[in-house]
Amino acid sequence: MKKTIALLFAFLLMISSACADGIIPGQRICQVCGNPTETTECLACGSPKECWVCYDCLTKNLSDTCMKCGKSRKDSLAAQAADPRALTAWPAVSCLAAESDPENLLRLGTYYQRGIVVGQDIDQALALFRKSGEAGYAPAWLYMGKLYDGGIGVAVDLASALDCYQKAADLGSAEACWYVGSFYEEGDGVTQSYSLALDYYQMAADKGDADSLMSLASFYLQGLGVEENQEKALQLYHDAADAGSHLACDYLGYLYMTGTYVDKDVEEGFKWYRKAADLGNARSMYALGYAYQCGQGVETDLKEAAKWYEKAALAGHQNALLVWRTLNR
Repeated sequence: MKKTIALLFAFLLMISSACADGIIPGQRICQVCGNPTETTECLACGSPKECWVCYDCLTKNLSDTCMKCGKSRKDSLAAQAADPRALTAWPAVSCLAAESDPENLLRLGTYYQRGIVVGQDIDQALALFRKSGEAGYAPAWLYMGKLYDGGIGVAVDLASALDCYQKAADLGSAEACWYVGSFYEEGDGVTQSYSLALDYYQMAADKGDADSLMSLASFYLQGLGVEENQEKALQLYHDAADAGSHLACDYLGYLYMTGTYVDKDVEEGFKWYRKAADLGNARSMYALGYAYQCGQGVETDLKEAAKWYEKAALAGHQNALLVWRTLNR
């Protein structure tokens, strides 16, 4: 069924691609094909302007409730807009963005940014991101911050990046708090301040950001903006790992394997490497391969070593493929 709706929308977009550019908030949008329409029937696809297609059962409707399955227009559009297939999502995204829905203003902005469905237009994308952010949607400011921070489609602009991160942080984004903290830690575009960095990392951690606990641990370990406290740092690494940070799990694996800051315990190190690997950490996958190859914390098992080296290679570890090939000669 979902394949059918994707093909339907693909066809509608092919016959009306010339109309797809220029979707802006406030326009009336055809809920079937996603193009602007001010007439009683859409000039692109011929559908009545109030017509919408139920995302669940594909029934065309003119009222606010699907006459076949009972799904509301609002819920149908929201579900369709969240579909990862751009062609399927497009009509709902453009409709909801035109109604100034912040989440879909952001989605529509990414379409313009990448040239998906519509023509690529970074200025239009930034305008949509900003409108989404100004509506109180923190992810839009966070997204813009990353664009300016990394120079993605725009010139690197650290001042604008920090401004966007700060706006997202003020709206409660834990990730944005971490980014603001990193600016103060590194002194990127601002006067370096370990105390302010520490404050923002703590705010992010208090909001549930596990990786921010890693940053706090590093500060206590090095005595940056706070009195050096190795015991507290290790506890924070454990807290971060227990909260699901693959970076913290990987680092604890390294500490126990090498006996850095803790008593050496290869079995404990192996345990943390395995947890990090299960969370997708490529370096820990490589470390597990090495552990099985050399018998660190486990019995030597070259077959198991090759399996973990292969996993690490597929996860992007640059050296893992070379080792894997050596074991499989």
